Parts: sequence; C-alpha cells; structure tokens
Amino acid sequence: EKGEGWIRGVVDGVEGKFFVEDEIKGSAFKVVESLKGMGLKVFIMSGDNEENTKRVAEKLKVEYFANLSPYGKVEKVRELREKFGKVAFVGDGINDAPVLSESDMGIAVGRATDLAILSGDIIIVRGDIELVPEIIKIARKTRSRILQNLLWAFLYNSLLIPTAMTGFIPPELS
Repeated sequence: EKGEGWIRGVVDGVEGKFFVEDEIKGSAFKVVESLKGMGLKVFIMSGDNEENTKRVAEKLKVEYFANLSPYGKVEKVRELREKFGKVAFVGDGINDAPVLSESDMGIAVGRATDLAILSGDIIIVRGDIELVPEIIKIARKTRSRILQNLLWAFLYNSLLIPTAMTGFIPPELS
C-alpha cells in the first residue's frame, strides 16, 4: 500500500510501514539558485510518479513534469524550446539519452550510462552537478567571443580589402 511517501506492507505476518523519499543532494539547492540567478528557468523532468516528483520540485522551488517516458521528455523539451528558446538538459540514465540528444545542450553527468554519455554534448566526468552553472557561463562567454571575433573580422575585411584594391595600401596589409 502506498501513499504520500509511505509504504505499508505485510511480509510473513510482519507488518511494516516505511517512509520513502528521494534524497536531494545539498548541492542541488545551490545549483538551482545559481541557474535562476543567471535568468534561467529551471524544471524537473521525471519518469517518476507525480507525488514524488512534486515533493522534490517543491523543495527545490521549481516547476516539474512527472510520469514522462523518455520520448515524453523529448516532446517536453520541444515544447519548452518553442516557449522559451534554447533548452539545456542534465541527465544520467539510459532513459535520458533521447532527450540529451534533442536538447540544445545535453549535459551527461559522469556516472551516466554509456548511452547517455554518447548522447550528451558535455560530460561532467566527476558527476557533480555543481559544475552546470559554470558550464553555462563558459558557453555564454564562448558565444560572446565568437560573435566579437566575427564582428572584428567583418569590419577589418570590409575596410582593408577595398583600401588595398584601390591601391592605398599594399595587399599584404589587408
């Protein structure tokens, strides 16, 4: 018999009642707050039941989606992409492989299954989700540098190539 985290049963005439709850790593609270502080929307996508997923989501103060199959997670990522733009997903199980591939940034944690590792864009080798905010900061900084470099290259070429073509400067300088 199940209900509100409690499991009650009788085995060989002995009755027992246990409270079962998913353990939340202490670092999860810090990670969620860091991501929210970066202006990101954070969700839990779980194949677990509504009750357990809701309990964890309430503690982390995030929205959640429960009872999702692996392809249900893929559909949810597509919906979130339409609503919010780019979507990153962090996962570790074989059931996360399809959604890691579908997301714009798939992050597989180190103790992930081989399939999840192959499906992710980034692998956190030591399995520590505390690195997720840092990964996103690095990705943002890298994108910014690429755009800056493209802008400078465009400006440089648009100014110096025509100047060299008109003979005002030697071609080697352009």
